[in-house]
Amino acid sequence: MRLQNEPAISIRRVLAVSAVFFVFYVLVVFRLWQEQILQESYHDTVIARQSVRRIRIPAPRGRIFTEDGAMLAGNSPVYNIVFHLQEMRQPGRASKTIDFMLSAAERAAAAIGREHSLTPESIQTHMNYTPALPMTVFENLDEIELAKISEIPEPVPGMEVVTEPQREYYFGSMAAHIIGFVRKDDPKSAKDREDFFYYIPDETGKDGMEKVYDSSIPESYGAISGLRGTAGSSLVMVDYRGIIHKTLGNSVPERIGHDIVLTINSRAQALAEGLLADKPGAIVLLDAGSGAVLAMASSPSYDISRFVPQLSPSYWGTLNSNPDRPMFNRATLGEYEPGSIIKPIIGLSLLEHGMPPEERINCPGRSFIGDASIRCANRSGHGNLDLVGAIEQSCNVFFIEEGRVAGLEKLADTLASFGVGKMTGIPIAERPGLLPSRSELYHRTGRRWNVFETALISIGQGNLRITPLQAALFTAAIANGGTLWRPYLLKEVLDPGGNVIFINQPCSRADLNIRRDFLDIIRNGMFQSVHSSRGSGRAAKTPVIELYGKTGTAEVGHGESRRKNAWFIAFGEHSGRTYATAVFIEDGVSGGKTCAPVAKQFFDSWLD
Repeated sequence: MRLQNEPAISIRRVLAVSAVFFVFYVLVVFRLWQEQILQESYHDTVIARQSVRRIRIPAPRGRIFTEDGAMLAGNSPVYNIVFHLQEMRQPGRASKTIDFMLSAAERAAAAIGREHSLTPESIQTHMNYTPALPMTVFENLDEIELAKISEIPEPVPGMEVVTEPQREYYFGSMAAHIIGFVRKDDPKSAKDREDFFYYIPDETGKDGMEKVYDSSIPESYGAISGLRGTAGSSLVMVDYRGIIHKTLGNSVPERIGHDIVLTINSRAQALAEGLLADKPGAIVLLDAGSGAVLAMASSPSYDISRFVPQLSPSYWGTLNSNPDRPMFNRATLGEYEPGSIIKPIIGLSLLEHGMPPEERINCPGRSFIGDASIRCANRSGHGNLDLVGAIEQSCNVFFIEEGRVAGLEKLADTLASFGVGKMTGIPIAERPGLLPSRSELYHRTGRRWNVFETALISIGQGNLRITPLQAALFTAAIANGGTLWRPYLLKEVLDPGGNVIFINQPCSRADLNIRRDFLDIIRNGMFQSVHSSRGSGRAAKTPVIELYGKTGTAEVGHGESRRKNAWFIAFGEHSGRTYATAVFIEDGVSGGKTCAPVAKQFFDSWLD
């Protein structure tokens, strides 16, 4: 009986297994239909996302002009040879493509007479990380090289000569400390890095005006963008290796940055730098009626045109090993003892704190303070002098004797009102100088303030430091009646079409409320300093402008390293405009012999 039922059981088992397989097959077919038909658009979107790449295109920077129209910084086209990986790819292993590209580089190098820097490692890195971008092989081709590469016998597939904008500094070292320089931005720290698959960085300002006005115009409170333009982008389709095989149409064009116009006068700047060519020092020229910086030279300087397209290690090493520190802006960062150019401020302090204008002091050639003494500029003595004569002949004895009577606090109060020991507010890097005080001296040296220290600051030495820019600013305040300006370098901002979209305005830091009769006494002394036969600044006298000036000589260092730093400050009116200047030269003879003639040469050349 059991044997008769076995065939029927076997048939049922076969049917059951067949049914299972049928159901499984139906499910597979249904799933395939669902993936391929129902979800076709979804998968197309995913695939597109995986193969579409956004490439960042940097924008050209805006230009930098002087107030008289000279272009200090701009963009020039440079010609580079690049390789396009998508056109140079060879069938088979990656090594075949690498060998092909190396061979192409050698052909191009032989044609233009240069050595190429490609290596198998550099090509492999490019293939791994940026295959969609062209690989630069040679940069900045000249006209002869362009002609040679265009006449290469057999064109190389994938090799192209492309034009790119590059920052150009047209005057080399002129105004280098003001302009600054640019560098390629670091993609890793860029704010918009996540928006792009392939990131080509901007040129970013790293010093000077290039840095200050890089992304925005601070004076507009961020409302106006700066030299850096707005980046563009392009969309490309790539294969599984990341190599471009199609450029999509929906790209975003880049936009150039704004131009800025400086207050600098190119002729004044060039003259100032020329007069300092072989002398470490600084010259600052201001518009005394606004605080606009017309020239600001620091010597020695450096060639910012050598910072693009990239700074060579050898030139960087030369700059850093130079003991004269060519990258150091002496005009705003140098803190120096002012010597006798501080005497007009000390004179105002004496008058404001009770010294009678007619006060006279007999100068025997030396002042005695306890067991010590400080000699005067005239070792035989100046005789009986009032304040005008003391400024005219730069008499130390007068200011030491009267300064001791006034005391540190009164003198320091007046010095502070003229900006000593304070930042000026200029947008580039600066230092504050040093305002004398009892606490500062004690914390720095452990010494207590004494009358000898007061005597020294009365003649611009000891615990007192200023920058050449500060010297020009307090000279301007004496010239204009007591307004201490915030110096500025930006005149206006232009859009790419050349339209003025922002005009900078002068800004006063303080109104010193100087009595007119006191100011006239100080000005009279400064006039006599230049125009009197006994004046210490008579070497600055020029027929082109009536100057009011003051010389200064500060002894610095000790022993065999002792030397003199020379100063000359002056102001004068010409064609309805009042100028204030400060000339500073390290290791000079004296302010009258070293700096006053430089001021005369400057104004003779610039204004005549």
